[in-house]
Amino acid sequence: MSYERLTIDDVHLGAMELAGASKGLQNFIHDRISSTEGVSHDDLSIVDGMTAAIVALAEKHEAQMYQLENDG
Repeated sequence: MSYERLTIDDVHLGAMELAGASKGLQNFIHDRISSTEGVSHDDLSIVDGMTAAIVALAEKHEAQMYQLENDG
């Protein structure tokens, strides 16, 4: 498997994506799920999908941090 050489800018971009996705989830929950009234199955499916995407971004960011620290 070949890796492209990472820079601190690449890792910084990943951190910004992760922060943005987290804020998006927080806003969605505040706007649509902060009350017990009207929470639909679709709302829960959206939260599940957004959470899965954030986990994937976090795992990618973790791998990039490890690569940058060890291989550059």
